[in-house]
Amino acid sequence: FRPLPNSHDKMLGQAASNILRALAPRARQMQCPLARFHADRRLMSTEAVSKLLGNGRKEAKRDGELCEKIGFIGAGKIAQAIMGSLVRNGIQHPDRISVYDISVENAQNCSKNLGIKVAKSVFEAANEADVVILAVKPQNVEEMLQTFSTEIVGTKALKPDFMLLSVIAGVPMKVFTSATGVELMVRAMPNTPVTIEQGCTVWCASKALPAHKAALASRLFGSIGDEIYVEDEGFLDMATAISGSGPAYLYLTMEAMIDAGVHMGFPRSVAQQALAPPSPLAPPAAYSLAEPRLKLLQHLRPGPLSNAWAA
Repeated sequence: FRPLPNSHDKMLGQAASNILRALAPRARQMQCPLARFHADRRLMSTEAVSKLLGNGRKEAKRDGELCEKIGFIGAGKIAQAIMGSLVRNGIQHPDRISVYDISVENAQNCSKNLGIKVAKSVFEAANEADVVILAVKPQNVEEMLQTFSTEIVGTKALKPDFMLLSVIAGVPMKVFTSATGVELMVRAMPNTPVTIEQGCTVWCASKALPAHKAALASRLFGSIGDEIYVEDEGFLDMATAISGSGPAYLYLTMEAMIDAGVHMGFPRSVAQQALAPPSPLAPPAAYSLAEPRLKLLQHLRPGPLSNAWAA
């Protein structure tokens, strides 16, 4: 058991390898293969997916865009990170992305910042979508599924081969499949550094998912950082604890070190700047690719960052 080579970034590659090593003992115990598909952080090896899920199936589209339409139900931090990456990197045109959120403000922010279409209902977001991404809070899943089943299931709104993709923590695939009857399902656990395309997403898929759909999911997750495919859904709960929650502990450490600097006499702004040199998981969210790090640190301090993990 070993992670596949070809890390795009040395630090993030090491972080991903640490996660794989942490998961290795259970993988060996369960004799469950853990595969990391990573070509150029954009498009995974379709051949690798075909080997895993079965050969002789259609390849992923290669026309520059993922599909005709992606519908988002929920417009929180992770959903906005995925949308932003897809649009910025030309992977999906904003006209082919639709989003619905009970918070009108969240949905309108997506439209204002990215040009994405705002849907007035779950039905409108999912109508004729190739991929429907569920990104609501875990406590809202039951209500969302009830609405989804009432408004959509049994209608002609859904394409026969559409894929349901959940980034909701702690909710297994069987909850969605039993409520909706959907067989093509992906469950994923991204972490907050995906907001600047430097995160890590661990994901799994239903047995019915064909290779070209798996390749689509991999390309989507690859656009926001590293992505690791696992066969056993049980690894998703472990990933929630390791890659999903782990960075928050680093931020808490950073916050404690800044407080110590203030206690010694440094102004807080100086203590923050002095701590700017990166640690393996903390730096991606500590300063942006688009802003000078000191300017962003004025807004994204370790305290608020660790709070974002708990949100």
